[in-house]
Amino acid sequence: MTRLDAIKTIGDVITEIDVARGELRDPAIKLRLDDARTLLNHRVIQLVNVPLDDTSEQFQETMAILEAGKSQIAGGNLLPNLDEFVGNTRLLAALPGGGTSDYPGRKRKTT
Repeated sequence: MTRLDAIKTIGDVITEIDVARGELRDPAIKLRLDDARTLLNHRVIQLVNVPLDDTSEQFQETMAILEAGKSQIAGGNLLPNLDEFVGNTRLLAALPGGGTSDYPGRKRKTT
């Protein structure tokens, strides 16, 4: 698997979040989904912008974990598995060159 596969895997879960959010009425669950989506979107941006060795054994192991999580989510179990999936994306950030920030926005300069 490659970095592009990681981006697609996370993107697939973002799509599941968007679909679920459109079907739910509970504001607390919608907020939870919004927070997860923001974190996952940030993780995709990190993957695009930082150098990452996608040939390493660590990367391949992390991708196996993410693919398993995506399969659980795609099976109709988004809410029970979402927090674990989001947490596992942090494994990508822990890889050499993967970045470390969980902050989902950019700091702006003030003048």
